[in-house]
Amino acid sequence: MKLFNKMMALLMTVAMISTITMTSAFAAGEPTLTAKASADTIKVGDTVDVTISLSNNPNLCAMYFYVEYDEGLTLTKRDHSINEVTGFDTYTYSKNLTDKPYAVCWETSDTLNTSGDGNLLKLTFTATAAGTYNVGFKAYTNGVYNDEFTYYDLTFVPTTITVE
Repeated sequence: MKLFNKMMALLMTVAMISTITMTSAFAAGEPTLTAKASADTIKVGDTVDVTISLSNNPNLCAMYFYVEYDEGLTLTKRDHSINEVTGFDTYTYSKNLTDKPYAVCWETSDTLNTSGDGNLLKLTFTATAAGTYNVGFKAYTNGVYNDEFTYYDLTFVPTTITVE
């Protein structure tokens, strides 16, 4: 009986370690949107560029999300010409730069060729008041999927901008 208990304990330990290892490996590969400000600190009236990039792309063919930002910032410009991700060739945005949250949609006409990571979009904000402000994301429900219609939850990494 003692031998059986020891064997079961060993088996359970191996199973737990395997599960933890697999979970960690999976988490490291989740598709991620990252916002990165061109400056951490600016003055009222200055502009700051926020580049949005995608990493760990699992061959996505559609991606819908919102860009959320605090009241002390005003969105003044968007630039999708910096796109480095192969296959994303159709862009849809909120009609007005003043829409909050700001809606973004990427789709592809070539569902078999949507690979790679890189920059997707650059947004320019003007600082209107002193404070510390966040630029981040909010997901659409079922808004990220690949060519096999496998849905993904994006991991979001926001940025913080201090305005003096």
